[in-house]
Parts: sequence; C-alpha cells; structure tokens
Amino acid sequence: MSHMCVNYKDKGFLSTKSVCESHDGYSWYKNTTLCYKFNLEPTIRQEGKQMCEHDGGRLVKIDSQKKQQSIVDMIVSTPELASVDHFWIGADDSQEEGVWRWTDGSLVEFSNWRAGRPNAGRVDEDYAAMEKASSYSWNDFRPQKEFVSLCEMVF
Repeated sequence: MSHMCVNYKDKGFLSTKSVCESHDGYSWYKNTTLCYKFNLEPTIRQEGKQMCEHDGGRLVKIDSQKKQQSIVDMIVSTPELASVDHFWIGADDSQEEGVWRWTDGSLVEFSNWRAGRPNAGRVDEDYAAMEKASSYSWNDFRPQKEFVSLCEMVF
C-alpha cells in the first residue's frame, strides 16, 4: 500500500533534524519537540493507527494548549492540508465509555472538545479527531469514518 504524506522540510518553518527526518515521511516542527507526518490517504481509525505504528510512531497525543495550537498552525500553513476536514488523533474511550485515553495508555487531561462533545452515552463514537469546521476542536466519531491520520514520533 502506498501512502501520500506531507513532508515539511521545505515549508520554511522546520529546522533539519536528521534523526527525525531519517524516518520515512516525518519532519521536525521547530515549535514542538516532535516529528510529525500526515498520512493524506484517508483511512478508518485502526488503519491510520497501524500506519503510524508501522513507521515507529503513534497517532498524535495532544496534551497541552501549546501543542494543540502548534498543530493547528502547522495545518493551516500547509497548502496540501487546506481541503482536509478531519484528522485522527490518538484519543479514545473504546476500553471504558467516558474514560478517554491516549494510545500510550495515559489519561486525557488536556482536551479541546467541540461544544457538546464528546457524546456521553453514544457508545459507538469512541475515537477522537480534530475537525476543521469547528476550528480544529475535537469531536468523537465511529471508527469506520475515513480521515487523514496525524502521526508523531517521540524520541
């Protein structure tokens, strides 16, 4: 399976980090301490998660307002992402309804939920995604939705 990815090396807001950029499709974003990659081919949540993990990364863990804003800045500054409406992130409550965790197992403490979300009691919407229509706040979705995956590599 081939994947289209956005590489930020030539976007003007990255400093070269050879360790980060030695991983296929990942680029260093200077306002954070992480490498990012967007898999532009929309996939269901599990496939997006597996694509990130295959490359040694994970779906992004957004654990602060600063990181949320850095990611939004990166998205809006990248022409290839202008038409993308949703991005899978690494939060879900699939193990226990109402208890949101990141893919590394840690609890979601910082959140940026859209008003009225997550849907308490909607047991079929267990996975979080950033949503362009609500200024990149988070919404909960069924895993069968096909969105772009936002991956990060942590060193």
